[in-house]
Amino acid sequence: MALTRNPRVAPIITAAALLALHPAVASAEETRATTSTAGAASAYSLDRQHTLVELGIGALTLPSVKLCLETSCTTTDLTLLLSLKHFFKFNRTWGIGAGVSWGFRPTKEDASITTPDGRTIGREHTRNYFMLAGAARYYLIATDGFDFWTGLTAGVIVASDRYAPTQRGESILGPRSTGVVTEGLMGGFGLGADWAFRNNWTVGLWTTQMLWKFPTTKDCAQTRECATVSGTLFSFETGVNVTYRVRL
Repeated sequence: MALTRNPRVAPIITAAALLALHPAVASAEETRATTSTAGAASAYSLDRQHTLVELGIGALTLPSVKLCLETSCTTTDLTLLLSLKHFFKFNRTWGIGAGVSWGFRPTKEDASITTPDGRTIGREHTRNYFMLAGAARYYLIATDGFDFWTGLTAGVIVASDRYAPTQRGESILGPRSTGVVTEGLMGGFGLGADWAFRNNWTVGLWTTQMLWKFPTTKDCAQTRECATVSGTLFSFETGVNVTYRVRL
């Protein structure tokens, strides 16, 4: 009690108490600073520029369309679709890119030819699609673990009709198969969602609806075998994709 009444001792006791409390105060301040820095780093990483390489496989269909050969017509078309796309993300919400798609497993149809003397030449028809397009995406939801986007796409499409003999043998005169190529334009919109399963890898689902615009006049080969696509068509695509993403 005598020490506390001494005016020279009181400042010394106060200084000692402040020194004892300093480590606790400093620790709390460091914890707050670390939390704030981590939050800023996380927000910064989401807003950093990214580059994405996307490989997708799915199905392409042309519903309610009339595709006619010389002897028959079909009202739909279905083929497997393989796509490879590259995107650049400016931030967490906007990205642009381009890619190619190929419909590579078409349905085979009978396209036999009847000659003037009444003979039938066995032929089969297949149709492939090749697309080159650019796209812009807007990410409605963008986190480290999940993305949900919508976007617009436009480009060019090439439809290739191929006629080949059903009997496999050597050709005596000319090529065995005939190809007719038709070029057109396309445009539409898409939706997609991606889930991250590793730091730089995501797996996702996508769908795209587009209008195709082809010439109204169909080209034909010298064998009288013609293109089967013309005018305006509606296409629907859906599939799964794997994406590799890198923050720049």
